[in-house]
Amino acid sequence: MNSPSISLKPRFDLFRFVFPMTFFPQHVIDKYKNLMDGNQSLFTSPVDYINESIIGVTIPGISDLIVTQPQISHNSSPDMNVGLGKLRVEPKRDQSYLSPENILTKIENTFTVKMRKNQGLYNYFMMYETILHHYDKRAEYERKPIDNFVIDIMNETGSVTTKVILKQPVVSSIEGLEFSYNKIERQGEEFNVTFSYNNIDFEFLPYTKVETPEFNYTI
Repeated sequence: MNSPSISLKPRFDLFRFVFPMTFFPQHVIDKYKNLMDGNQSLFTSPVDYINESIIGVTIPGISDLIVTQPQISHNSSPDMNVGLGKLRVEPKRDQSYLSPENILTKIENTFTVKMRKNQGLYNYFMMYETILHHYDKRAEYERKPIDNFVIDIMNETGSVTTKVILKQPVVSSIEGLEFSYNKIERQGEEFNVTFSYNNIDFEFLPYTKVETPEFNYTI
């Protein structure tokens, strides 16, 4: 058997997505590294810390492919009761057609990253300051385009089978925070960061069988 069955149900937890290192400005990395070092964090890199808090991602779909147009049929009637030379007007009926617009305009150009709120909210504020940096128009900041985002989809053996490439992403929004005295119980909470992108590409990789090493035991 050269490849695993592709007819089995997929697992949606076999993916890998991390923010590229170039997404975060160096001054933000330095700031939060000092905070993490002072709090004896298990992470030595703020980028690793924020990537570890990623819970899931949403790959955009395609929508609004159909347009409808009402059609009204005017048929001549052989029924003598209708009247000679008159037409029978039937009730209108909506007909569906493929949209004449470019299919690329129908692909949703938003990409959402769901993240866990860590204690201290360092990952939230690090993302918040990074977004402020990308929209900062002061002269001392050189605005650079964000590297392409890549989502790796893996099989049961951990091999990457598909790469979803989101090109030219830009930050669109980040959810706000809500504090309340009624929230006295600790529970896992999340926040979303939304991006827009200009193009999407799918790269399918050939299947590579992972060889299991053989062990010889001598008793």
